[in-house]
Order: sequence, then structure tokens, then C-alpha cells
Amino acid sequence: MPAEFVVEEVPSAAALADALGAEASPAYDERRTWFDTFDGRLYDAGLLLELHEHRRGTTLTLSTLDGKPLARVPYDAGTVTAESLPEGEIRDRVSKPVGIRALLPGATVEGPVTELAVLDDLDKTVARIEVEGPLTAGDGELPGRLRVEALRGYAKAARTTAADLAALDGVEKATEPQFRQVYAACGEDPAGFKSKLEPLDDRDQPAGAAYGVLLTRLLVILRANLDGTLRQLDTEFLHDLRVSVRRARSLVKFAADALPDDRRGTLGTELKWLGDATSASRDLDVYLLGFDDLAAYVPEPETLEPFRKLLVRHRRQSHTGLNRSLRSARFRRLTELWATTTEGGTTPVGPLADTLIHKVWRRVEKRGDAITDESPAEAVHDLRKRCKELRYLLEFFAGLYDAGQHAGIISELKKLQDNLGEFQARRVPGLRVPAAAGAALLGGAVRKRRTGHHDAVDGPAGGPARAAAGRGARRVRGPLGPVRPAEEPAPDRRAGPHVKVLASYSIKGGVGKTTAAANLAWLGAAEGRRVLLWDLDPQGGATFLFRVKPKVKGGGKALVRGRRELADAVKASDFDNLDLVPSDFSYRHLDLLLDAQRRPTRRLDAMLSQVSEDYDVVVLDCPPSVSLVSENSAR
Repeated sequence: MPAEFVVEEVPSAAALADALGAEASPAYDERRTWFDTFDGRLYDAGLLLELHEHRRGTTLTLSTLDGKPLARVPYDAGTVTAESLPEGEIRDRVSKPVGIRALLPGATVEGPVTELAVLDDLDKTVARIEVEGPLTAGDGELPGRLRVEALRGYAKAARTTAADLAALDGVEKATEPQFRQVYAACGEDPAGFKSKLEPLDDRDQPAGAAYGVLLTRLLVILRANLDGTLRQLDTEFLHDLRVSVRRARSLVKFAADALPDDRRGTLGTELKWLGDATSASRDLDVYLLGFDDLAAYVPEPETLEPFRKLLVRHRRQSHTGLNRSLRSARFRRLTELWATTTEGGTTPVGPLADTLIHKVWRRVEKRGDAITDESPAEAVHDLRKRCKELRYLLEFFAGLYDAGQHAGIISELKKLQDNLGEFQARRVPGLRVPAAAGAALLGGAVRKRRTGHHDAVDGPAGGPARAAAGRGARRVRGPLGPVRPAEEPAPDRRAGPHVKVLASYSIKGGVGKTTAAANLAWLGAAEGRRVLLWDLDPQGGATFLFRVKPKVKGGGKALVRGRRELADAVKASDFDNLDLVPSDFSYRHLDLLLDAQRRPTRRLDAMLSQVSEDYDVVVLDCPPSVSLVSENSAR
């Protein structure tokens, strides 16, 4: 973690440089913005993603919550999205926790920045100091910050620099990371908004008031997700909004002893209207989210592209209709009614919850016992809906019962719902598109069926469209080819090793070998790749170019025999993303050391495997000779 200090009055760069024996760069204005998902998935994963914008260019950085830097790359894509992240460390670490959610700006701070370089006796940078401030965030100002960045291989120099800073007047050690101060000044929570319903926990609370509390919490979730749904920032906004509506509708359905009948009836009717208004958009979201998985089972996935475009067009039309509903007077009246439904029956909610859960459980049990191999799909669908009602009740009243036992029951119910949902998807026609579009897509081989205002086509979930015959159907099947069986896994489309190794080698010296290696490494790092340059030449030309001392603790013997990890010999250069394993005079005996190993021609490869996860590219600057070192490099 970098050492950070707070100053009420930011000292001049010249004064700091004199006090620390450092070299100051010209100051520049910087704007820093933290990005995360709406529900704070990066924060939950212990990560911070920052966009730094200044006159020298734009960079994207990834760090831990305590400030430890993980990656820094140049960024010129403009808007930060999961899809626009550059290949490499940042995308690899960010993609998994973010998933299908959009990256959104969370908090921003602006102010001047001055960088100081602490140099050793070779004028090599061994530590960096960032001087920030005065800073502006939200509507206020924040104290200035002094941040010491430790460079790889120079931890001692960073500790010394931090101690020198701490000894200066007016400099105090920071008690919390800067991002927390910035988020607080902007009125935001770095943990994001969680659309998880908080259950009731008081069995003696009057039922009317308890139901009012649950309805209020569900309305908060709906309103929090409303803007993201209208703007279609990502599909999870609509999902969470829709779930809040379904839960509220289920709660109202079982509120006979808790809410007034007239209010319950009106609220139930309006919640059903809103739930129906969200259905088509959510279904199309789901189809498109799973489209690539479906296409992976087709020998020529590109033949499905017209179908994807059709789904996208219909989703756009459906969302337009949904937005009209969410901006309507009817929706406004519904939320007003919802917000004022806070009182009702005075019976304690605990006994009422006991009765309701038992009643719905008996209903689920009865329908489950009636399911056989011959049961129609509608019966399975009805069982799934009853299971969902039971799960909602258990979640509403979770705080009234034993936590461990209750959580186990909810978990099993979720598994059962998923199982029933998978079965239903294979039995019930899933997709409805206008017949004219479907006919154009399938060459006329469609079976029409009236649903609402449109003719409809049964989709990929199974059903009559699969049995279509004639020349139109054959025109579809021809280009698609045979479909892979469901039990056969989709092909893994990932390719290539994690790290690329480039060797700059020539049997003759003085031909620009070291210059080529150094420039290849620099170019790779400038493009945002994590690069390691290993100077294997005992003359140490590359080490000299980067102003690193030509010394490895224990020498080549310690590295080759495994007494010292290669990662422990790495030194940071003066350039972002570029590290160096320096030369050592003992490398002149590297052939003899390798020859003594069990597999002498593969020893370098084994040593590089120790750092393969830390770098995208490794560049080897080889000595000019025909030797075991060059043979290792060729492998």
C-alpha cells in the first residue's frame, strides 16, 4: 500500500524537492473519476477503477481498496465501458466481477498534481511522490495529499522517503483512503446500491405497519432502478425493478389480514399492469443475453446474425413502449398509492406469517405431488409460480425465524425454481415475434398463431417451429448445418498463451540486439502491456540503458538453482508497465550453471513460468554466442 499523507496547506514542489533531494516535474491539472457498477461490484471485489484525465493524456488505473496499484495503461476510448477496456490486466480483473452490468462514473475529484522523482546515485528513479491539491470534489474542497509510490525492487527507498515526509511540519499520515473522502464529498456510497430486500425482524409488530414497511422498502428499490431502466444503462436495472414489482404484488396478494380490502384490490390491479408492461422487454433482454451461448452450438454462428438484429430491433421497440408506461400518469398514481399504503391490521405479524407460510407450503406440496411424467407444461409452470410465492414469503419474514435453517430452505427453493424453469423453457414456446419478420427470417417456414395484436412464431425454446417442413425450412437448415447435441459442450473459443516471450539474439555482437530489445520492451509498455525485460548479457547494456544497477542478489547461481525466485530479482524501470531483471557479472558462467541442471535447455522456461501471470510480454536480451543460453532462448 502506498504511504499517504494529508496536508491542509500544500507545500511547494520546490520546497519538497529540496527537503527530499528529489526532482520535480511541471505541475498539471488532473481530473480523476472512479468507475463501478450501480451495485458496487468492483468495490465488493476489493478493486478501484480510476480514469485520470490531464493534458499529458488519459490513463486508466486499477488498484486495491487500500491503494496498492495493480495496473496502469493509456486509455483513449473516451467513455469507460466493460467492452472498451484494453486487453490485459485491467480487463482480466474487472470483467468477471462486473459481469453484465455497466460501468458508471461514481465520484470525481479535480486539482493540480506535481510529481517528484526520488533518485539514486545513478539518477535512477527509486520512488515517486505525487503532490495533489488543493482538491475539489462535489461542492467542497478536500485537503491536499502526498502519496509515496513504491517501485518494484525498491521497497527500502520508498520506506525511507515516507519517513522523511512524515518528519516534515504540517504533514500528517492519512487515516483513510482518498476515494472514501471523495465519495463522501460527492454524496455517494462506494458500495453502490443493493437491490436486496431487508426482511422484517419483529414478530410483535402490527401486521399493517409491517406490510407498510416491506412495501416502502420495495418502492425504494423500484425508484432506485427507475432511471437506469429508462436509460437502458444495463439489463439488470429492469430486472431489479421488475422483481420489486413482482414481490410487491405477491405481498399484496397475501395481505388480506393486514391491508384494507379496497386499497389492496386497487394496488394489486395496478401492480399487475406494471408487471405486464415489463414482461416483453425483460424476455427480449434474456434472449439477447443468452444469444452467444446459443450461437456457440451452431457450426456457422454468423448465419444467426439476422436473427440477432431482429431481436435487437424488437427489444428497442419494446423498451420504447415500456418507457412510455414508466413516464405515464398511471405509473405516477401507482407509486403514490404504493407510497401511502403504510397502515392496516393490528394483528401481530409473527403469527400471521406462520399461517401464511404454512398455507402456501401446503399448496406447493399438493401441486408437487400431482406432477407426473404426463403432466402438461402448464401444471409445471403453475408449480413454479407457487414456489416463487413461497420463496418471497420466506424472504419477507426471514428475520422472524432461525437464520441458518431459513437460508437453507430458501436456497433449496431457488434450485427447484431453476430446475422447473429449465424444464419449462424446453416445453413452452418461448419467443413471440411479428409473423412478417419471422417469415422473412425463416424463409416462410413458420407456423402462425394469434397472440394479442400480432401473429407469432414459436422460437428456439422448442415447439412447432421446429417441425416446419418444405423448401423454406430446408433453406434454413442448409446454411446452419447440423446442430450440436445439447449434452455436448460449446467450443472454447479462447486461444493463445497468457504471456508472449520474445528473444533478441544474434551470434555476433554490435548489431543493435540490445537496442532492439529495449525498444521492443518500451513500445509494448507504452501500449499498455505489462512487459518484463530480462538482460541475460553479462555486459549489461540494457541494464545500463534503464539506469539500473547491474546486480542480482546471489547472482545467476541463485536464480538457476532455484534458491531465489526470478520475481525477487525484478526491478521497476522509470516507465509505467516496464520492469527489468538486471544483468549480473556472474551471467558469464550461465552456460556452466545451466549445464549442471537436469534439463539444461528448458531451465529458462521454468524460471519464466514463475512470473508468467504478472506480465503479458517478456523480452530476452541474449548474449552474442552459440550456447545453452541461446538454446534456452530459442525454445
